Formats: sequence, structure tokens, C-alpha cells
Amino acid sequence: MRWEAAQALRVLGVARAYAGQKRQRARSAFVRARDLLSEMGEKLEIRAVEAWIEALDAPRGWLPGTAKLAPDSGEREPVTGDDLQARAVRFWLDHPLLGPHAWLRKRARIPVGRVSSRRIRSGITTTPDSSTASRPGTIRPDPPVEPLWADLGLVSRTPLVLDLLRLAETYARGKIPVLILGETGSGKDLIAQGLHRFSGRTGRFVPVNCAAAHRELFVAELFGSRRGAYTGASESRGGLIREAEGGTLFLDEIADLDAAAQGYLLRFLDSGEVRPLGESRSFKVETRVVAATCRDLAAMVREGLLRRDLYARLAAAVLQVPPLRERLEDLELLIEMLWRRAGGRPEDWTEAFTPAAIEMLRQRTWPGNVRDLAHLVAQTQLFVQAGAGVGAVERVLEQAGPEWDPIGSDVPAKEEPARPAWVEALSPAERRRPKALHRARQEAGGSIPRAARLLGISRTHAYRLYKQLS
Repeated sequence: MRWEAAQALRVLGVARAYAGQKRQRARSAFVRARDLLSEMGEKLEIRAVEAWIEALDAPRGWLPGTAKLAPDSGEREPVTGDDLQARAVRFWLDHPLLGPHAWLRKRARIPVGRVSSRRIRSGITTTPDSSTASRPGTIRPDPPVEPLWADLGLVSRTPLVLDLLRLAETYARGKIPVLILGETGSGKDLIAQGLHRFSGRTGRFVPVNCAAAHRELFVAELFGSRRGAYTGASESRGGLIREAEGGTLFLDEIADLDAAAQGYLLRFLDSGEVRPLGESRSFKVETRVVAATCRDLAAMVREGLLRRDLYARLAAAVLQVPPLRERLEDLELLIEMLWRRAGGRPEDWTEAFTPAAIEMLRQRTWPGNVRDLAHLVAQTQLFVQAGAGVGAVERVLEQAGPEWDPIGSDVPAKEEPARPAWVEALSPAERRRPKALHRARQEAGGSIPRAARLLGISRTHAYRLYKQLS
């Protein structure tokens, strides 16, 4: 178990470094990992961990090799008996998730290029290879997402989610409205908060639950009212839009707006002006509008339940949040994050969530997505506190009974989707090309796993094609 504990400590140290926590907290995790590895005599792993400790102790802007090595004399690196081990150490140094180089470059804000090792002695030192960093046609790795997402609770290693977060960072800098689509509990509100935080706006983030708002008074709550404008209006109110001046107005569950409120909101999106009920003059308000819903707005437009012109203005940019069942690679990351946020001890979650328990959780469809997972983690903590330990997850699942889909859930059935005629006309080789994935993804509503099932290819290959499209 010491090997697993050392690896867990190393991953914890990397997460703390990327999350921007105090350097000492990340360093302590790596020191504990090094001590465990020293007891087992793992020289290769010790060198990789020591590289992280050296990177954490270095001043800002420093990269391995830039401050310690003399200019390259042009001599070739000698081939020694440790060459294989040296290559392995370089692999860990350059690893995009576990190695220190990506973290150092991000902290120093310098371009990402290839890194070649000069020498590997007791300490590991490398320097960027400028000849390959600027070479035309060199494929650069995707930049890491900002640590703020992890602070909000959006931790992921799934390419689809990481691409979504990078796209959200791009959209955050603009002023255009953003529409966030996704199932209930998938984290749409966290994406909206991230858009506001990355925008640099000095105003407030004002959430509005369109589903819970009182239908008759919603317009007054959103746009404000003058005293005496309607029965019960005992004082003047500025309205939620004016509260979001210079900030972000988040319209959650936008699909539940009634027709009258849709018309008022459309006029505001067109002109940027707000006229409270009972007032004869309008006020100019500068705010960013972000909307979210778990329903199919395009279908609502076709059915006449949502104004087409309102949909066109809200969907200037669209972000599709994948459900949990399409990002099961993140299951353990999410469980650990939820466990820590609920106050659980780190050593307890690994005891409760055994590999067998994790595999059981992978078989569920998660109709409530991460919200359902958070409830399961909270219940598991109660069983652990009661002394259950191993088997706590199994007991929670027994108490929950068979999994069910709530009314109105958009969780698709598990049977294979009907394959379109244009897919049948393609040869097996043509189905494995980026152009085919692009068309299949459009028919699958942006979901890469569903597009992969339509084409009859593996999910891994579909993600590889998606990276080529990006």
C-alpha cells in the first residue's frame, strides 16, 4: 500500500500546485511521497518527485536549467547505463498532468515548446529547446485550464470537458450573451460563475431562477417598479437587471419564462434599456447576460413555446455541458473533491471507494449527474462515521434501491441509436475520419460519445478525431 500512498501524495501535490494553494502545502505532499519512495528504494520515482520539490522552491520565472547550466557547448550527451532511466525521468518531467514543466511554464507565462534534458545528476535539470519550439508545423499541447475551475468544483481529465472550459475562458472576455445547455445537476451554474469570474467585471453576479420566480411579479422583480405601480407596491424597486450593472445577469432555467416576460427580456437584449413598471423613462444598463436550461430550446421554438428572436439573441454563443455518464473518467476526481468539501478525511475516501465500488458506480446512468454523486458521497460519509468503512458505498446503493429516471429526465435510453442512411453509405475507413465525426456530432447534439455510437467507432478514436477538428 505504500506505493499507492506515494502515488496519491504525488497527485495531491500536483493538484495543490495547480490550484494555487500555498506552496508549502504542495511541497509537504511531495516530501511525504519522497519519504515513502525512499523506504522502498524507488530511485526513478524519487528523482521525479525531487524535480517537483526543486520547482516549487524556485523563484517565479525560473525553469529547470535556465539558471544553473552554462550555455550549451555543443557536446552530445554521453550515453550511459542510466540512459533508459534518464528517458523515464524526462517523461515524468514533461507529463502534462504530473510533471512540473507545464506548471512552471504556466507560472512563468512563457510559450510552450519541447523540452530536452541537458544532464541528469542528483538533481534533474532541463531547458526549453528553442529550435523546435518555433519550428513551423510543430504541434503544441493544449494549454492547461485555469485553477479557478477546480476552485469552483469543475475538476476533470476528460478532453471534452477540458475543451469546454477553455472555450468558456475565451467567451468570458467578450460581451455577447452566452447560452449554457446541459442536464440538471451537470454544473451549468458553475460554468456561469466561471464566465463572470474570468470576465474581470467589477459588478455583481446576479442569479435569477426563472422557474421559481412568481409569474405575475417576475417582470417587476427583473425590471423594477415604481411605488404604487401595482397593488402591493409599497416602495420603488430597482430590479435585478440594475443590480447586475457592470456585472453578469444569470438567467437560470430560461425555458420557464412565460410569453409576457419573454417580450420584456427581448426588448432589453435589443436596446440595453430598462423601464421599471410605472415609470415613464428608461435607464441604460450595461450587463452581461448568461442563460442556462436543461430543456431543448430549439424544440421549444418549433413548438411555439419560445420566441425565435429571443432564442437567437440568447444563443450568441453556446456551451454544451456533458452529463456525468459521458465523463466517467472524472468519477474518482469528483468523488475526492466532493469528499474533501464535505469535510471528510483523505484517508477515509480511498477505504470506502474501493475499485469494486467505483466499478459499480460506473454502471449507473446518473440522471441527476454530479448532484446525485454529491448526495451519494454525503451518505457514504455518514456510513463511514458510523464505522462501516469498506462496504459503505455498497450499503448506500442498497438503501437507495434500483436507479430510476425522474419525470422529464432527458437521460437517453441505453439501446443503440438508429444509424442514419448517410453513415451506412460510408465505408469503414470513411467513418473514422474527422469529417464524418463532425457531421455525426451535429446530429448527436454535440455529444462525442453518441456520435461515436452513430459511426460505430470507439470513443477513444472519436476524441482523437475531435482533437484534429479543434
